[in-house]
Amino acid sequence: MKHVKPTRSSTPPTRGRFRRLPILIVAPLLAVLFAPQAASAAIPTKASAHRQVATAPASGHSAARQAPLVEAGFSTFGTISTSGAVVDRFGVGFNFDAQTFASQNVGYGTNLFYYLRHDSSGFSTFGTISTSGAVVDRFGVGFNFDALTFASQNVGYGTNLFYYLRHA
Repeated sequence: MKHVKPTRSSTPPTRGRFRRLPILIVAPLLAVLFAPQAASAAIPTKASAHRQVATAPASGHSAARQAPLVEAGFSTFGTISTSGAVVDRFGVGFNFDAQTFASQNVGYGTNLFYYLRHDSSGFSTFGTISTSGAVVDRFGVGFNFDALTFASQNVGYGTNLFYYLRHA
């Protein structure tokens, strides 16, 4: 049997992973927002969502539980692996409602997460999160925002736009 040396690629190993990141973030968010009424009892409300750190995935394996970083209402940035591991990476502040990712520079830099959060009056702010932990409020957007996503391609309204859902 002939031994073949593995070849090294000049492409960074994370390049392909970031391509699927927006759908990995948006799909669970949409599933929670549009869950049937009967399933809503199993979904934590916004007030308790920050306390429930991990749940049992559909595969039947139980995910490890972690204690929250700080008190209720405080939001953390974290990761969920396809094996079900849930890891809080760093705290970002209070009352974050939605986030999405854009790899290209849409005005504030490349490879940033974008978020919506609200204050005590319900007013929502749009901002950025870098993977180093820098959280920056960019501008106010109004009241009652619930979800956020990004599309680089033109889906009917223009290129490089953020799309949101909000309630009345």
